[in-house]
Amino acid sequence: SQGILSPNFLYYQDITAFRKVFAGVSVAIGLTSLLIMAWLLSRITRPIVKLTEATAQVAEGNLNQEIDVENDDEIGVLARRFIEMRAAIKVRINELNKEIVERRKAEKDSAVFQSALTASTDAIGMSTPDGVHYYQNEAFDRMLGTIGGDPTQTVYVDKRVGQEVFKTIMGGGRWEGEVKMYAADGHILDILLRAYALNDEDGTVTHLIGVHTDITDSKRAAEALEKRIIALTQPLVSDEGIGFDDLFNLQDVQTLQDEFSRATRVASVITDVDGHPITEPSKVSPHCFELMGGTENGLATCFNSSAELNSMTSAGTVIQPSIHGGLWNAGAAIAVGGKHIANWLIGQVRDDGVNDESIKGFAHELGVDEDEALRHFCDVPVMSKETFGHVAQALFTLARQLSTSAYQNVQQARFISERKTAEGDLKRSEENLRTTLNSIGDAVISTNRDGRINSMNPVAESLTGWSYDDANDKPLNQVFKIVRAGSRETLNNPVQDVLSSGEVVASDDPIILIANNSKEYHIAESAAPIRDDAGDIQGVVLVFRDITAELEMQEQLRHSQKMDAIGQLAGGVAHDFNNMLGGILGSAELLKIKLTDKACLPMVDIIIESAERASGLTHKLLAFARKEPTLMQPVNAEAVIEDSVALLRRTIDRRISVELELAPGTHVVNGDLTLLQNLFLNLGINASHAMPEGGIVKIVSSIVELDEKTCKTRSFDLTAGHYFKVVVQDTGSGISKDDLPRVFEPFFTTKGAGKGTGLGLAAVYGTVQQHGGAGNVENGLGGGTTFGVLLPI
Repeated sequence: SQGILSPNFLYYQDITAFRKVFAGVSVAIGLTSLLIMAWLLSRITRPIVKLTEATAQVAEGNLNQEIDVENDDEIGVLARRFIEMRAAIKVRINELNKEIVERRKAEKDSAVFQSALTASTDAIGMSTPDGVHYYQNEAFDRMLGTIGGDPTQTVYVDKRVGQEVFKTIMGGGRWEGEVKMYAADGHILDILLRAYALNDEDGTVTHLIGVHTDITDSKRAAEALEKRIIALTQPLVSDEGIGFDDLFNLQDVQTLQDEFSRATRVASVITDVDGHPITEPSKVSPHCFELMGGTENGLATCFNSSAELNSMTSAGTVIQPSIHGGLWNAGAAIAVGGKHIANWLIGQVRDDGVNDESIKGFAHELGVDEDEALRHFCDVPVMSKETFGHVAQALFTLARQLSTSAYQNVQQARFISERKTAEGDLKRSEENLRTTLNSIGDAVISTNRDGRINSMNPVAESLTGWSYDDANDKPLNQVFKIVRAGSRETLNNPVQDVLSSGEVVASDDPIILIANNSKEYHIAESAAPIRDDAGDIQGVVLVFRDITAELEMQEQLRHSQKMDAIGQLAGGVAHDFNNMLGGILGSAELLKIKLTDKACLPMVDIIIESAERASGLTHKLLAFARKEPTLMQPVNAEAVIEDSVALLRRTIDRRISVELELAPGTHVVNGDLTLLQNLFLNLGINASHAMPEGGIVKIVSSIVELDEKTCKTRSFDLTAGHYFKVVVQDTGSGISKDDLPRVFEPFFTTKGAGKGTGLGLAAVYGTVQQHGGAGNVENGLGGGTTFGVLLPI
């Protein structure tokens, strides 16, 4: 057995084993490949299947289908793009649905609007901004006809009115008023026109719309009614008088007459007092008009019979047989206020006692055909005298009722006329009163008996801070809030005082009105009762005025008089004191020369220095009193201020900065150079003393013009014209409200003892007055103090 294990055998054995291994490996590789291919196939096809299913769902309208694809390859990108597309489709569909809903609503609104246009009785037309007509509703067709593409202005009788309407609405306005236009058949209509323009978002006019209402009939009816009322108000006894048609509607009277004739079977007509018909005859037989009127005798018979009836009065009914022919006639007068204005005649009723022979005899007398006359008479109703009398009595009752109605119409018309006149007079009176109340300078408020406001003029609105619309029917004490000046004690409502006393009430105490905006006014007020014709109180009228400016002027006048008095006293004292100082200084100078004891010279110098300081004070007093000698000459105002500021900057605390803002140009004032320099220096030094810790002094100049009215409100003696204004402001703590009115008084100072003489601002005050100017002081809104000076230029 070992012999057969040759190398070849071993080789072939190895080959066989290799083949088996290779086959097994191949099978494994094939199976693995199949598995990989299956995995890849599922990896690829699953998303595609999901996309296919989702696409089918979208096609069926389901946009909420979810797709779970996590691939990062092209399939994943495709799936995400599909999801984005689905979301976009969903948004667009929602937008389309919304647009469809809005469009359906717009179509429905448009249909409603179109129906409204069609059903409207007003003629509605539209045109382009060029005035070319392009739309009209059915009422427009009926009223004004078809315009087509012609300019809208062709329908206006007065083309200038059409141009005015077009110009107004193209300018953004609305035109409304009465115009005359041509109707479809060419006659002229009175039209109430409302015209306006429609604009797009940019404000550009896109459409012109006109709404036309035919007021022709109503206007004519109003004119006829006005004419009728005017006629009815004329005196009944005048020659022109009142006509029947002025008192009644003839159509209504005609209907009444026709119904009366139909019910009673009698002919009927209403004539004026001269026999001329007013109404159309009712149920008249051609007997009188055709037969009897055909001959001269028959016509005369008709006239004579009518004349007898027309001569009646309003005392009752006149019943008479016809002069010939056996016909009954009757009539009743219609009178107004005793004036005979018309007759209501009835007749053409045959007496039941008249036979054919009598009728033929009557026809023979008239000269007419006897058989024809008999035939006509047979057509006339037969009625006994008693029955005809009842008809005539009914006629009288109707005529009397018409007379009464006519008189009532007259009385009513006169009442209307008198009422219109009274209302016109009352309206004019109210307008005059309103104009007067709105024109006077005092505030006026009126109330009813309950103290509630029912009127107020513009001045009252301004002072109370309430508009009439807001204050109407409010209690007076809610709008008119007053307190006592000083104590701020709330005062009683003056209306209640008037209602309780029935007398005029006025307050003597200073009163402050607190407005709705918290602003306060010093006022003077009085209240009085409003009485009717019977003397009963129906309300209260309150009259008040703002006296704040008057009190300020009075205070300024008192202050000016006080300053003048102080000035006169200070001037006299300073003059005498200056003379005494002259003697002291002269004696001290001589003593200094002749004194041999040199040790005493310092004491002499102290005497001289003190006397000179005292002399400086007297010069300030004299400046305040305006008794300092002056050298008035043209002075450059800007140069004086600049020199004063330069000196001020070298003398005041370095922590204080001085800012200067001068008006452009050069301005000349007539004044004393030295006094003006001292004026600005004193203001600057005073400002620096108010800021011991440093700050800013700001000096600003400007040119102002004062009119006479403004000059009169100042306490200084000013004349109208241009002034050089200088304002000096500091950033100090300001001046107390109590001290502010006294700052210009001599010897008044807010500094501590030994730190000020109180004459610097007094000298400023005197210098300003000496130069014909003015000065004032006030605390700044943000702190500090502001001094103002006016110098005439």
